[in-house]
Amino acid sequence: MYPVEGNRARIGRDLRDKPGPTSAPPRLRSQLGAFMYGPVKLEDGTSVLGLHLPLLKLDNDPVSVVGALSVLLDSEAMFRLSGIPDPAGETEYLVLFENGAEGTQNILHGSIGVMEDSPVSSEISFPYGHWTIFARPYD
Repeated sequence: MYPVEGNRARIGRDLRDKPGPTSAPPRLRSQLGAFMYGPVKLEDGTSVLGLHLPLLKLDNDPVSVVGALSVLLDSEAMFRLSGIPDPAGETEYLVLFENGAEGTQNILHGSIGVMEDSPVSSEISFPYGHWTIFARPYD
């Protein structure tokens, strides 16, 4: 956890049982590959994206999940550091995450209204899905 100060309560957090419409997916218990999920709203209001990496025991047949490493990314800070939203206030963005395994699509940042004006787009691919970033000038 970085920074540790102010975040100690998040260390060891288990999102598998978090209630609500943005709860972590049930596959946290059994997925054999890495995947991203979210956004998940934490109790303090922070919106995070989760990256889940299972720890596998390979000498069994079948392979079994014996643990996991999960990383929570503060999505607002991540987008702010990447220039989204536009610091100059000239461009409006929409970032969508499509999960390849589930076929689901989540808004990570912005408003679906960006789609109304034929925005430019770019795609970032991951082994577990992709992000599509749409941009249009503010009126």
